[in-house]
Amino acid sequence: MVPSHAPTRPALNKAAAFEAAPAPQGAPLTDPLIGMQLGEYVIQEQIGLGGMGIVYRGEQPVIGKQVAIKVLRPEVGDQALYVERLLAEARAVNAIRHRGIIDIFSFDKMPDGRQYFVMEYLEGTPLDTWLSRKGALSVQEAIRLADELLDALSAAHRAGVIHRDLKPSNIFLVRQPGGGSYVKVLDFGLAKHISSQASPQQTLHGLIIGTPEYMAPEQVRGDPVSARTDLYSFGIILFQLLTGQLPFQARVPAEYLVHHLEHTPPSPLELRPELPPELARLVLKLLEKAPEARPTADEVRATLQEIVDSLPLVPLPNGARASREMRSLAMPSVEPPPVPAPAPAPVPQAPPVSTGSRATAPRSRRLVVAGVAAGSLLLASGMAVLWRRAPAPALVAAPTAVPVVETPAPAVASVAVAPAMPSVAEPPPVAEPGTEPAPAPVEVVQGVAPRTSEPSRVKTERKPPLLARIERLERKLRASSLSSDEKESARRLLQKARVKAESASTASERKQVKLNLDIWERQYLGN
Repeated sequence: MVPSHAPTRPALNKAAAFEAAPAPQGAPLTDPLIGMQLGEYVIQEQIGLGGMGIVYRGEQPVIGKQVAIKVLRPEVGDQALYVERLLAEARAVNAIRHRGIIDIFSFDKMPDGRQYFVMEYLEGTPLDTWLSRKGALSVQEAIRLADELLDALSAAHRAGVIHRDLKPSNIFLVRQPGGGSYVKVLDFGLAKHISSQASPQQTLHGLIIGTPEYMAPEQVRGDPVSARTDLYSFGIILFQLLTGQLPFQARVPAEYLVHHLEHTPPSPLELRPELPPELARLVLKLLEKAPEARPTADEVRATLQEIVDSLPLVPLPNGARASREMRSLAMPSVEPPPVPAPAPAPVPQAPPVSTGSRATAPRSRRLVVAGVAAGSLLLASGMAVLWRRAPAPALVAAPTAVPVVETPAPAVASVAVAPAMPSVAEPPPVAEPGTEPAPAPVEVVQGVAPRTSEPSRVKTERKPPLLARIERLERKLRASSLSSDEKESARRLLQKARVKAESASTASERKQVKLNLDIWERQYLGN
């Protein structure tokens, strides 16, 4: 069965937890279901119309909870095939239970006998609408979306569910309150549970099921499907993310089927030469005709991670948010302020010596001579004390010579005048063996006050600002709400930035590291 394609209306960008195409412009203005209560929800408006179902927005009248309600269309409501598919979709989704898979939490029957189920109501944009606006994505953003899609697909495959209709219109970018978006896979109406026997109504031999642009060769042939069938569709989506167009072009749907069976797809490098060659090779491996030649989802994710690790971080456009739940509020990126160096201790200055009058010069010289004489007297007294305290008599070395002055002054006069001078430390005596060393001498310069000994400064080594910032980011990453896989990916990038910060020796290298950290913080912690 090939579903029809209809353009997406802008209103669907605000809320969509559905996989159907939008209601056509010619739809009646009144709907008999509007205002009807189904279970505990009241139908508010129609938000989508598909080949087998109609999707409405519902509301819990007491608490205001918003939901999406999918109801079978009246013309197929009594057909067992469509009833079985609706039930199979609800069962498949609940078998997976993954954040990247739409959640269906209620299934029931309307008063007219039609089946319906209730699912979560999402706000955001379908991927096909988003791609029509943006075109080809950056390598980083394309890989980010691809990895999230693979995470959801892997969960489905582990639960034994094959989607069989993977395409951009069935992939939804859910808008998050803190900014950014994440991937959610919708519409499991054509899904097949490979661990159980499919009913005849769900799988008919020779019936082509899927969308021609994204169908794997085995789907076209009607052969059994597997997880690698979804990976072929994923490869086409990845080609589209990187180049902005499909690998095959056709005028009618049947031409796409022939391309998938017989023609080799072009390399993405033909449309975008700047892409990493490893990424282009991965896309072509995913589009292999034989399912066994395609890599597994885990192998694809490992290759994408290697490609990401080899890419340099590049600036994003203003306002862009390149990563998903990479949110958790963070402080703006600000370099830590430099710690000011401790100010040197002030050096006491001696009173200025006036040279403007000859009459004062003799008095200044007398004061200096008196001070030196006083210092000699104190030195002699100190030596006597040290000699008396020594444990055993020993020869004492002569004290350091005192500058000789021309006009000696009496000792008594020296003592009387000494207090007028700044304190002068005596020359160091030579300590005897077994005694403690005397304090270091202070040099005396004529006309300049002696420099007092400064307290020893404790030098604390401060980390460079870039390394200090990386440590702060590591703490914020540990406290964030990201998944373990995302934290590990972010941690590896931060470790690479640390290595570059430690080896950065020029201003330009440090600037580049800072730029990379700015990008990392926007991507993983948000602004």
